[in-house]
Amino acid sequence: TELIKERDSRRRVEKDWRDLQVLCEKLTSQLERKTSDLDEAENRLLLLEERNLDADYQIEDLKNSISNKYISRGDKLEKEVLDLRENLESKASELSIAHRRIQDLSVDLDVVRTRLTEAETEGQLHMRSAENLQRVLEEFQVVRETELEQG
Repeated sequence: TELIKERDSRRRVEKDWRDLQVLCEKLTSQLERKTSDLDEAENRLLLLEERNLDADYQIEDLKNSISNKYISRGDKLEKEVLDLRENLESKASELSIAHRRIQDLSVDLDVVRTRLTEAETEGQLHMRSAENLQRVLEEFQVVRETELEQG
Protein backbone atom coordinates (compact mmCIF):
# COMPACT_ATOMS: atom_id res chain seq x y z
CA THR A 1 0.00 0.00 0.00
CA GLU A 2 2.64 2.39 0.92
CA LEU A 3 4.50 1.21 -2.07
CA ILE A 4 1.42 1.59 -4.23
CA LYS A 5 0.89 5.09 -2.93
CA GLU A 6 4.51 5.84 -3.60
CA ARG A 7 4.25 4.35 -7.07
CA ASP A 8 1.00 6.23 -7.80
CA SER A 9 2.55 9.35 -6.49
CA ARG A 10 5.59 8.75 -8.60
CA ARG A 11 3.45 8.12 -11.70
CA ARG A 12 1.56 11.35 -11.06
CA VAL A 13 4.82 13.21 -10.62
CA GLU A 14 6.20 11.64 -13.81
CA LYS A 15 2.97 12.42 -15.64
CA ASP A 16 3.02 15.97 -14.28
CA TRP A 17 6.66 16.18 -15.22
CA ARG A 18 5.91 15.02 -18.81
CA ASP A 19 2.96 17.45 -18.99
CA LEU A 20 5.23 20.17 -17.73
CA GLN A 21 7.92 19.12 -20.19
CA VAL A 22 5.39 19.21 -23.08
CA LEU A 23 4.10 22.53 -21.81
CA CYS A 24 7.67 23.78 -21.49
CA GLU A 25 8.43 22.66 -25.06
CA LYS A 26 5.29 24.41 -26.30
CA LEU A 27 6.17 27.55 -24.40
CA THR A 28 9.76 27.32 -25.62
CA SER A 29 8.50 26.94 -29.19
CA GLN A 30 6.15 29.91 -28.73
CA LEU A 31 8.93 31.92 -27.15
CA GLU A 32 11.25 31.09 -30.06
CA ARG A 33 8.52 32.10 -32.54
CA LYS A 34 7.80 35.29 -30.66
CA THR A 35 11.55 35.99 -30.40
CA SER A 36 11.90 35.39 -34.13
CA ASP A 37 8.89 37.65 -34.81
CA LEU A 38 10.35 40.25 -32.49
CA ASP A 39 13.76 40.01 -34.21
CA GLU A 40 12.06 40.35 -37.58
CA ALA A 41 10.03 43.33 -36.37
CA GLU A 42 13.17 44.87 -34.87
CA ASN A 43 15.01 44.41 -38.18
CA ARG A 44 12.10 46.01 -40.06
CA LEU A 45 12.07 48.85 -37.53
CA LEU A 46 15.82 49.38 -37.97
CA LEU A 47 15.39 49.34 -41.74
CA LEU A 48 12.52 51.83 -41.53
CA GLU A 49 14.51 54.05 -39.17
CA GLU A 50 17.43 53.93 -41.59
CA ARG A 51 15.13 54.82 -44.51
CA ASN A 52 13.58 57.58 -42.42
CA LEU A 53 17.03 58.95 -41.63
CA ASP A 54 17.97 58.78 -45.32
CA ALA A 55 14.73 60.58 -46.18
CA ASP A 56 15.52 63.24 -43.55
CA TYR A 57 18.96 63.75 -45.12
CA GLN A 58 17.41 63.95 -48.59
CA ILE A 59 14.83 66.46 -47.37
CA GLU A 60 17.56 68.54 -45.77
CA ASP A 61 19.61 68.37 -48.98
CA LEU A 62 16.56 69.43 -51.02
CA LYS A 63 15.85 72.29 -48.62
CA ASN A 64 19.45 73.47 -48.90
CA SER A 65 19.41 73.09 -52.67
CA ILE A 66 16.13 74.99 -53.01
CA SER A 67 17.34 77.63 -50.57
CA ASN A 68 20.59 78.03 -52.52
CA LYS A 69 18.67 78.27 -55.80
CA TYR A 70 16.40 80.97 -54.41
CA ILE A 71 19.34 82.83 -52.88
CA SER A 72 21.21 82.57 -56.19
CA ARG A 73 18.11 83.67 -58.12
CA GLY A 74 17.61 86.51 -55.67
CA ASP A 75 21.22 87.62 -56.11
CA LYS A 76 20.82 87.53 -59.89
CA LEU A 77 17.59 89.52 -59.74
CA GLU A 78 19.16 92.04 -57.37
CA LYS A 79 22.10 92.51 -59.77
CA GLU A 80 19.67 92.83 -62.68
CA VAL A 81 17.71 95.49 -60.77
CA LEU A 82 20.93 97.39 -60.02
CA ASP A 83 21.98 97.18 -63.67
CA LEU A 84 18.55 98.37 -64.81
CA ARG A 85 18.65 101.22 -62.27
CA GLU A 86 22.09 102.30 -63.55
CA ASN A 87 20.84 102.10 -67.14
CA LEU A 88 17.74 104.11 -66.23
CA GLU A 89 19.84 106.78 -64.50
CA SER A 90 22.13 106.93 -67.53
CA LYS A 91 19.17 107.26 -69.91
CA ALA A 92 17.59 109.90 -67.65
CA SER A 93 20.85 111.87 -67.76
CA GLU A 94 21.01 111.52 -71.55
CA LEU A 95 17.37 112.62 -71.78
CA SER A 96 18.06 115.65 -69.59
CA ILE A 97 21.01 116.61 -71.80
CA ALA A 98 18.90 116.13 -74.93
CA HIS A 99 16.11 118.23 -73.39
CA ARG A 100 18.54 121.08 -72.65
CA ARG A 101 19.90 120.80 -76.20
CA ILE A 102 16.34 120.99 -77.58
CA GLN A 103 15.72 124.09 -75.48
CA ASP A 104 18.96 125.65 -76.81
CA LEU A 105 17.97 124.76 -80.38
CA SER A 106 14.50 126.22 -79.78
CA VAL A 107 16.10 129.51 -78.68
CA ASP A 108 18.39 129.40 -81.73
CA LEU A 109 15.36 128.71 -83.95
CA ASP A 110 13.52 131.69 -82.50
CA VAL A 111 16.58 133.88 -83.24
CA VAL A 112 16.74 132.53 -86.80
CA ARG A 113 13.00 133.15 -87.29
CA THR A 114 13.40 136.71 -86.02
CA ARG A 115 16.33 137.29 -88.36
CA LEU A 116 14.40 135.73 -91.23
CA THR A 117 11.47 138.04 -90.55
CA GLU A 118 13.85 140.99 -90.41
CA ALA A 119 15.52 139.83 -93.61
CA GLU A 120 12.15 139.43 -95.33
CA THR A 121 11.19 142.93 -94.20
CA GLU A 122 14.52 144.31 -95.38
CA GLY A 123 14.13 142.39 -98.63
CA GLN A 124 10.72 143.95 -99.18
CA LEU A 125 12.21 147.40 -98.49
CA HIS A 126 14.98 146.73 -100.99
CA MET A 127 12.40 145.51 -103.49
CA ARG A 128 10.35 148.69 -103.06
CA SER A 129 13.50 150.78 -103.25
CA ALA A 130 14.51 148.96 -106.44
CA GLU A 131 11.02 149.52 -107.88
CA ASN A 132 11.18 153.19 -106.90
CA LEU A 133 14.64 153.48 -108.37
CA GLN A 134 13.39 151.83 -111.57
CA ARG A 135 10.53 154.31 -111.79
CA VAL A 136 12.85 157.23 -111.16
CA LEU A 137 15.23 155.92 -113.85
CA GLU A 138 12.35 155.50 -116.26
CA GLU A 139 11.10 159.00 -115.51
CA PHE A 140 14.63 160.34 -115.85
CA GLN A 141 14.92 158.56 -119.18
CA VAL A 142 11.63 160.06 -120.33
CA VAL A 143 12.73 163.52 -119.21
CA ARG A 144 16.10 163.12 -120.93
CA GLU A 145 14.53 161.91 -124.12
CA THR A 146 12.11 164.82 -123.98
CA GLU A 147 14.97 167.28 -123.50
CA LEU A 148 16.93 165.72 -126.31
CA GLU A 149 13.91 165.94 -128.57
CA GLN A 150 13.37 169.55 -127.56
CA GLY A 151 16.82 170.49 -127.69
